Amino acid sequence: MGSNILYKGPIGKEDVAFENSELLDGTQFTRRGSLGTVAMTKIPDFIKTHVSTINARYFNGGVLTEATITAAIGSIGTSPRRLYLEPGTWAIGNDLTIPSNVVLCPDNGAILTVATTKTLTINGPFDAGDYQVFSLTGTGAVAGLKKSRPEWFGFSASATGAANATAFNSAVTATSGGKLTITPGTYTLAGNITVPNAVTIIGYGAIFDWASDTTASRGMLVTASNVGIRGLKLDGPQHATYVGTQIGIYAYGADSAHYISNFTAEDCEITDFSSGIALKFVSGFKIHKNNIHDVVAIGSQVVCVLDGTITENRVKDIEGTTNGTLAYGISVTRVDGSTIASSPVSQNVVVAKNIIENVPNWEGLDNHSGHNITFSENIVNGCYFGIGVGPSEDENGDSMYAPINNIIAKNTLSSGVTDGSYSYGIVMVGAYEAPTVNEYATGEITGNIVKGYGAQATSTNGAIVFYNTRGLKVSGNDIQEPSPTGIHAYYNNAGFSVVDNTVLDAWSTAGTGRAIYANDGGNTGYIGSNTLLRGAKTATSVMATGVRIDSNSTDDIVLGDNYSEATNYLGGALTYASFGLRGGGNFILKDVSDYTKFSQASATPSDAFYLQFPAGIVITDVWWKLDTEFSGGTVSAATLEFGISGGDLDGFLPAENVFTGAAAGYKDSTIASRGELLYDATAGNTMPLHYFITTATNFTATLRLTGDTGDHLTAGQATIWVKGYRVK
Repeated sequence: MGSNILYKGPIGKEDVAFENSELLDGTQFTRRGSLGTVAMTKIPDFIKTHVSTINARYFNGGVLTEATITAAIGSIGTSPRRLYLEPGTWAIGNDLTIPSNVVLCPDNGAILTVATTKTLTINGPFDAGDYQVFSLTGTGAVAGLKKSRPEWFGFSASATGAANATAFNSAVTATSGGKLTITPGTYTLAGNITVPNAVTIIGYGAIFDWASDTTASRGMLVTASNVGIRGLKLDGPQHATYVGTQIGIYAYGADSAHYISNFTAEDCEITDFSSGIALKFVSGFKIHKNNIHDVVAIGSQVVCVLDGTITENRVKDIEGTTNGTLAYGISVTRVDGSTIASSPVSQNVVVAKNIIENVPNWEGLDNHSGHNITFSENIVNGCYFGIGVGPSEDENGDSMYAPINNIIAKNTLSSGVTDGSYSYGIVMVGAYEAPTVNEYATGEITGNIVKGYGAQATSTNGAIVFYNTRGLKVSGNDIQEPSPTGIHAYYNNAGFSVVDNTVLDAWSTAGTGRAIYANDGGNTGYIGSNTLLRGAKTATSVMATGVRIDSNSTDDIVLGDNYSEATNYLGGALTYASFGLRGGGNFILKDVSDYTKFSQASATPSDAFYLQFPAGIVITDVWWKLDTEFSGGTVSAATLEFGISGGDLDGFLPAENVFTGAAAGYKDSTIASRGELLYDATAGNTMPLHYFITTATNFTATLRLTGDTGDHLTAGQATIWVKGYRVK
């Protein structure tokens, strides 16, 4: 040991020299240790700069009031100090502020009782254990805590629900802008928890239980910006009956002119409420990794919101009441039937990587009128609807506001049923009041897996259905066992494209299973590069039709290459007598690299299909090939005719006898004929094509069979393949 070190026993002030300005005459100092509070009597008149903890009791005659605390603070000045409060009731009868350089340290048993209308403001750190230190009378309050615990306000696993609600609300108010941490445990609640100021609530391992309080409004109400709730379990009063005010967490601004912002709910578990998490008039929000289950109506609903994410949540068992009522996994919407000023559309929301399970009475994912809403990489199982994106109404009850730029991508949807009793897998609908589309829906439906969706007895239903849309792209979807339709362009779809999709085993027991369907007018678009497959599904009708188009003069649909294993590749409203578009509509085989199959199945000996063109269409080339398939009887002759009907050149093309004297069975005959039969510019035809197309109503190909007309097609079919091009 060094020779300059002096070792002594107890030391006194004679061993230490300080300036007079450093001394606090007559003051008793204490230290706190494992043995409790120990008086420092060995060094009287100790100094400010060398003592960290001061006992407030030794000021102002030791009276336990705010005046004593004020006196202690005054003697401390601006130096950093810990101010110790002995056990006892400290009466705060006037407003009191603890400065930022003072750490207030109440011992277990020290209770600061704040009188009504008075506020204890703590600007510095606060150091206490998991015991009560505050008692508030009337409107008495604590403010300024940066970190706090609800136990300081009397929150306890043994307290009543009403007492706990009061204590927790006081803790929230006291912790404006700070962090409120809840000790793990189960706490009985009654009434609402209110969050009127910025705070982060940390509740990992803590359970709020409203099970014994089943009436009126229950849950957490957030009315301030910059609020976070993390890791808390909320166990509500019940989920047998819908009560609109029983919401696990409800964050909301006052109205459309007063949004709150920066709200987070993360890692929470919510059960036994009517709704899990609801937001209204909120911007900049995050709903992440919550587990919401066994609620009546809605897992998570955001209304009139801006710029948020709903990600990696699990929502399960949202059972609702009856079909169409009160059942959504996750919903992005506005208040239906309100003015757009008072209830604006939601915008810029991403709903991604959530798992939605068992919403048997309505929709897994939902959006009404939202702009720039993305549903991506979600898993939806056992929901009556998979994803519904539709319009909302104005104050007059008219459908006016469509979903705009909604992206539905890379989701996996499985109905969980195989009997065709559920509805749409994905549906997108614009705003329509007959006869006017008030606003078209826009967006994309791409890269989704949709299994077992569609109400098989409803012809307009199916796995993916859309109407009143503009520029909608439906691409790259994998659709398995839809009923009755895989992809349905219902009506008023302007400029749509259905490309690169795979449809397996579209089926129905009450109607016709078809892979792709367009009908009811107002459809313009392209259908091509789709794969239509027949698998192992058994039903009355499975993949009976690959592509069916029922159309009128308002349609303009271009059909490209599609691979089809359907019984009949093409079908239409004219059924067996003809195929095509009525009233001057436009159905074109464009840039087709292989023959397109038209099927006829009738006992009528003469069947035809029609390709109809509007004025000004120019056909450059047509090829054709004919197969006939029949059973029973004989066919003495089969004739394939091409012609222009309804115009000056009706019957211009000669009939060609395909084969004669065929026996029962199968015959194949290929006719390779160049387009000069219609028109070849190099052949010097004196009547230009555009003239007779302008005056014609149909371009027809007719298969005429003669022979045993009562039997030759009853068990078979005749098919025509046509390959064509158009140039406008």
